[in-house]
Amino acid sequence: MKEYEKYEQILKEKYPCRIELHAHTKPASHCADFEPEEVVEKYAAKGYDGIVITNHFPGGYEYLGKEAFFEQYFGNFERAFKKGEELGIRVYLAAELRFTKDDAPDNDYLLYGCTKDDLLRCYDLIDLSFKDFVRTFIEERHTLIQAHPMRANMVVCDSDLVDGYESFNLHPSHNASISLATRHADRCGKLVTAGTDFHHPGHEGCAAVRFAKLPQDETELAAMIKENDFLIEIENRILIP
Repeated sequence: MKEYEKYEQILKEKYPCRIELHAHTKPASHCADFEPEEVVEKYAAKGYDGIVITNHFPGGYEYLGKEAFFEQYFGNFERAFKKGEELGIRVYLAAELRFTKDDAPDNDYLLYGCTKDDLLRCYDLIDLSFKDFVRTFIEERHTLIQAHPMRANMVVCDSDLVDGYESFNLHPSHNASISLATRHADRCGKLVTAGTDFHHPGHEGCAAVRFAKLPQDETELAAMIKENDFLIEIENRILIP
């Protein structure tokens, strides 16, 4: 074993819990290729301890109306959660928000630490600007991350409005300009997170965030992200954010 591999092994032993922070399921995310059960099965097969379901919100499904939208949205999560219980992998609820009436209507934001009641309330605020939404909705128990901030058509948001940036977005069909995103987060003194942004066949498990312990629920997950005590893993190689 090479010297750096020894150090990597020590880090992996100290931070053993591997979690995917950004994954989509269909039909709640129309751009995803896999049903909730399939997504969980794929991540369990790769040895993940947890997966966060971050379906698009509202994701172009406003035409369904609030009741039908949430039946589909929460139904996807509940199916994933049940399959996770069967396979021994923890499944967490989150959301990828988009504010189409904002000055940056193509931006996406990952909301961690949210409950079902939070999202029911959030639905009624989605027509606000992003700034007004943050001021109205976000609480200390939430963690808010701008997804893939340097992707084409994105506008990097005011760092005062978010806890960090998903600099390591590993969606293979988009250029996330990882170096620029990481540099920006560093300059702002903000968190750097990672996620596969899983949608399509063969792309599962491109990224993981490694924690010292497995978060027991969404609130603890959000708090642990905000504490910034984690490692990033890209294809089995360790990065220290």
